[in-house]
Amino acid sequence: MDLLPTGVTPITAVPTRIRNRPDPGLLVWTAEGRLTRYEIDRLADFVTEQRNPGNEKRIVRLIAEIPLPNLPEEIVFVDTPGLGSLASHGATETLAYLPQCDLGVILVDASSSVQPEDIATLDALRAASVPAIGVISKADLVCTRDLKRLVKYTQDCVLEQLRMEINVAPLSSRSEMAHLLDGWIGNQIGPRVANARRLAQESSQRKAKALAEGVLQALKSPNECRWRLRCKMRPRGIEEGGNSVTRSGQSNRGHERRVLPSYNSNSRSSGTGISNSNR
Repeated sequence: MDLLPTGVTPITAVPTRIRNRPDPGLLVWTAEGRLTRYEIDRLADFVTEQRNPGNEKRIVRLIAEIPLPNLPEEIVFVDTPGLGSLASHGATETLAYLPQCDLGVILVDASSSVQPEDIATLDALRAASVPAIGVISKADLVCTRDLKRLVKYTQDCVLEQLRMEINVAPLSSRSEMAHLLDGWIGNQIGPRVANARRLAQESSQRKAKALAEGVLQALKSPNECRWRLRCKMRPRGIEEGGNSVTRSGQSNRGHERRVLPSYNSNSRSSGTGISNSNR
């Protein structure tokens, strides 16, 4: 099934998010704050320049949900308007969205070559500190030998124009070349997902530890403050164990004594609940 529209004229009007879900559907948010669910075949009505010119329908967010068995559910693909598009508002939307990405994927048609638009997108991703990789689509149109040359040529073009090295992988939607997609997900996407999960877990553990330490410190601080306050409020002569201690530390017996904090065996600290919620 061809989900995303294609063509030779400016096509994409708004960024289109695609995620793996068992039941196909389309979630559309408008500028008025309204969320509506549509059938997946209505996608072109909202994301194409032909049916939504200049985003006149005021779409602010759109998610297409389709079954993608090989794709982890955490991954969301975003199809953005091209930076070289004649529809300038689409390019503006893309530039605004790039900093939110975790990974940029540049799609190069196997029947073509690296375009100035591709170089501009890679440069914008680099400026936003977003890592990028390349994909050569329609790999079934090129023989294996020429495909290897095309991969090398694409890498060399990027290196020459941006002084930037990127990984480039050939892909095809043809079932007989499904191993290319499986390999790409396994080698490029899977490890990044696993690493993101690990980083998220480590971040949660650090936050929980810091919160627990903060709570313990808060429980200790009032007792310390009360002791300091009690010391400041005592008179110059403090009776301790039958001896008078002056500010100079000399008692009436002629030797130095220390003022020790009193201990109340009936005092108790209150319990504190710690909750941790994910966004």
